[in-house]
Amino acid sequence: MKTYNFSLDNKKDLKSIIFDFDETLYYNPLAQESYFNYLKKALLDLTNYNEDEITNIIKLFGFDLAGERRVSVSQNCSKIGIMQEDWIKYRTEHFYPENFSHIQTVNNALMRSLLEKYKLFLVSSEYLDNVHIKASQMNIDLSIFSRIYASDGEKLQIINKQEAYKDILQSEGLVPSQFIVIGDRYNVDIKPFEEIGGGGVQITNTDEVEGLIKQLLK
Repeated sequence: MKTYNFSLDNKKDLKSIIFDFDETLYYNPLAQESYFNYLKKALLDLTNYNEDEITNIIKLFGFDLAGERRVSVSQNCSKIGIMQEDWIKYRTEHFYPENFSHIQTVNNALMRSLLEKYKLFLVSSEYLDNVHIKASQMNIDLSIFSRIYASDGEKLQIINKQEAYKDILQSEGLVPSQFIVIGDRYNVDIKPFEEIGGGGVQITNTDEVEGLIKQLLK
């Protein structure tokens, strides 16, 4: 767990918490391997590269098993050699298959206990329909969130997380220091909030999320 522009010593100022969804409210120890294979299949379908070339591209841009967990493909399409709209369409037509047999989820009761002190929001790069499908399959309670922001599958639009964060701040009439973002990817989840004056906590598994929640509840 790593904090950015935030200290638990200042939690008394917190009013709201913004959660990421994938690999934050649940953790799949096989995610890197399955995502590597999913991306490899996508690039075989979307490009003229052969399998060896695709493997090298994946490694070059950090999408392999040694790279950052769940790097954002949509933000790196030009580097990979595909059109962003083609990637978005592929994601819409080919649901990313999670292996739910190994999934670990954040305890629902613990999450609900946050409502005693904080207002909760969910901001996810995943398509909204997929968020609901996954949550249902993993028994993740989404009713605790005042609002859910996600990518639009019908319009083939990937969410701009920074704009979502700004919308939450404006609608709540609060300042960035009264929020934190909790997510598994710094560049995708936390950095956009840092850039507008906020802070966050980068986690690597559900145990870290639950440990953080317990500290926030003290």
